Amino acid sequence: MMSAGKTGEWAGNYAQWIPNEGGLPSQPTELKILYDDKNIYVAIRAFDSLPQEIIRRAGRRDEFAGDMVGVCFDSYHDHRTGFEFDVSAAGQKIDLLITNPMNADNNWNAVWHVKTAKEDSAWTAEFRIPLSQLRYSKDSVQVWGLHSWRWIERLQQESDWEPQSSTGPGMLYLFGELHGINGLPKSKRFEIMPYTLGKVNTFQKEQNNPFANKGRRWLGKAGLDAKIG
Repeated sequence: MMSAGKTGEWAGNYAQWIPNEGGLPSQPTELKILYDDKNIYVAIRAFDSLPQEIIRRAGRRDEFAGDMVGVCFDSYHDHRTGFEFDVSAAGQKIDLLITNPMNADNNWNAVWHVKTAKEDSAWTAEFRIPLSQLRYSKDSVQVWGLHSWRWIERLQQESDWEPQSSTGPGMLYLFGELHGINGLPKSKRFEIMPYTLGKVNTFQKEQNNPFANKGRRWLGKAGLDAKIG
């Protein structure tokens, strides 16, 4: 169990999943979660006794590359849907929509922010995730499912805040719990997507017709698609 708050406390005790399920990780990891009425804030510190060997590999969005850390919220705590946010040591973002038992939708692209930084013996990631990108209940006091993980590329090693199992019932059922979330605004999603549409009509030129002397006409419009709820 972990508690979120206005100040937050560091939590550790990650356990290895790959390659040695249940073993101690070779490098420790810490996690902190805070929130306000607009965002969830996540800080992860990935310690490394060999910081020069941290692999920072550039990649495209939603591409796993190099050392990674991530967090996933089952914000309804119904073991059905998880909203996952990951980042590489190079700062490459990945977001996934997880449905049980272990289906991952890479086409889900949320609006969120993350930055990474170097320390003497660690690398860090700071996430800012708008509440508008999540779904949660109307309860004034909430409990969310929580999962956090770390991947060390050179060791091919994954460690997790809540131990995972290769023979378990499914990833979302193995999440830990996030407590201390109170008084959130009503869950509402508001998305705006600008668009432009255009086409060209062609026809025979008419030299003495100012509306047809070029033989083509461009027609277009622009607007916004909005999605609420």
